[in-house]
Amino acid sequence: MKTINARSTKKDTKDAVSEVSAALKSANNIKAVIFFACSEYDNSVSALMQAEFPDITVFGCTSTSEILNGEYATHSLVATALTDELIDDVKVVALTNVEIGKLDIDDEIAELEEYYGTAFRNLDKEKYVGVVICCYNLKKIDEVGIYDEIGDRTSCLFAGATASSVGFDFDKIRVFANGQEYKDAAICALIKCKAPFAFEKMQAVERLNIPVPITKMGSTPGNVIEIDGINAADYFGKIYGLPREEIIKMDINIVMEYSMGIMINDEPYMHATETFLPDGSLQLNPPTWPSGKTELFIAKDLISTTKEQMAKIIEKHKSISFMITFDCAYRYMDAEANNKLDEYGGIWKDIPMMGLCTYGEYFICKVSQTTGILLFE
Repeated sequence: MKTINARSTKKDTKDAVSEVSAALKSANNIKAVIFFACSEYDNSVSALMQAEFPDITVFGCTSTSEILNGEYATHSLVATALTDELIDDVKVVALTNVEIGKLDIDDEIAELEEYYGTAFRNLDKEKYVGVVICCYNLKKIDEVGIYDEIGDRTSCLFAGATASSVGFDFDKIRVFANGQEYKDAAICALIKCKAPFAFEKMQAVERLNIPVPITKMGSTPGNVIEIDGINAADYFGKIYGLPREEIIKMDINIVMEYSMGIMINDEPYMHATETFLPDGSLQLNPPTWPSGKTELFIAKDLISTTKEQMAKIIEKHKSISFMITFDCAYRYMDAEANNKLDEYGGIWKDIPMMGLCTYGEYFICKVSQTTGILLFE
């Protein structure tokens, strides 16, 4: 068996860890354990998980909703044991010097290089894959810088996400590695794989072929003041046929009917239009900067679009043995608000998988409104 998956909905942290670990220990060839824990579990969760697997690499993060075999749950702990049938080795480092303007991951990259005995730039992209998980803090964490720095140093595939929390309580977001928990930090796992792997992504949007030139940004990352030379709310006011004051009061679900993004190799990479501020500026997630390549996209039906895209992924990868999904919290909220969460998760229920709802997804660049999938065959 390449993986073993388990979930606990017990409220007590120690009880949840005990239940999950007991299920995973049915295998004696575990190489790594990945877990996603509701942010309401206390600060002992990482140490408890590591104690259950003292000689095994254990890592993960907090979440707002946890996914196991297509089923979403809140206030749960999900975990997967990766066995030596799937991977050869894994090394995890914590990236703690990631403040905006002070990003420094040299020591951590050197630690990975020393562990595997090869330079980061020389890693075999057919054998190695990386997972990066960041805490969410726009004012402190240079997420974009982390991804760019890693991408500049290697041609290996790195995917990942921004950890999340229940009720958007950002203070409870943590990432976990080697029995420790970290806030305002990131973790980077470099996996040497035995099975073939790939990355796929899905997004329920339609390209409108309408340029959206961002001409003025604010000092806060992702704050768009002007689009095409006019106030951001006024720009969207032209689309909706509404005055600025009505745009500013819009519910987030209406705001996100239209989103911005860029095209890379004919694929959309999305930036969520999260909210309009009182001055009419627009807050984007992930942060972006003025670019002539920014375009406008409109939301499509989540269920039908995801079914169609997932069918193509299954056809492309005919022997998927396991998936890790990084599912945007906005997609989760869309399905939940329309009472279609069971149908949404059911789209991939027949494939062994685990995942979490995220505050941002990463592949090539940080995106939003996306389901990223790291799959193994």
